[in-house]
Amino acid sequence: MRGPLGDRFSPGVHDPEGRFTEKERAIADWLLSQNPGLCIHPRHRDPAQEGPSPDAMVRTDPDDHGTLTEFKTLDEASTTSIKQNARSAIRQVLPFGNGDVVLDGRAVGLSEADARVGHARLVGERRQHGRPMPRTFTIILGDSRELTWRADV
Repeated sequence: MRGPLGDRFSPGVHDPEGRFTEKERAIADWLLSQNPGLCIHPRHRDPAQEGPSPDAMVRTDPDDHGTLTEFKTLDEASTTSIKQNARSAIRQVLPFGNGDVVLDGRAVGLSEADARVGHARLVGERRQHGRPMPRTFTIILGDSRELTWRADV
């Protein structure tokens, strides 16, 4: 659901129906650990809708309309994996007016160097083809630190 929650806003990860997968929930919990004031809800997956849609709606306060956010967990610590997962995530948020992408590299021990090179390759590819970047692009490193880039808007 889009729009401000007003009095219904409550910080935390709210998933009473268990819509998040285990990997998605791990990312949502990590986001909340970095910013305890966030309100994170899984998005309803409509089987009639064509194509995948973003995993979550993330809000910062009661007046926040929400940001569609796609979570991806890397299966390997490589710049190619970063680029491929990012492409997939971006395809999921752009049809909805853009949003945020979070890639999780904790399980594969992703290094800062690989994350930076993977991001640079992605940006170069998207610029070369005139394609937009997500509003915010975050990579969680193997040591749980983050690298975050904001698109020029």
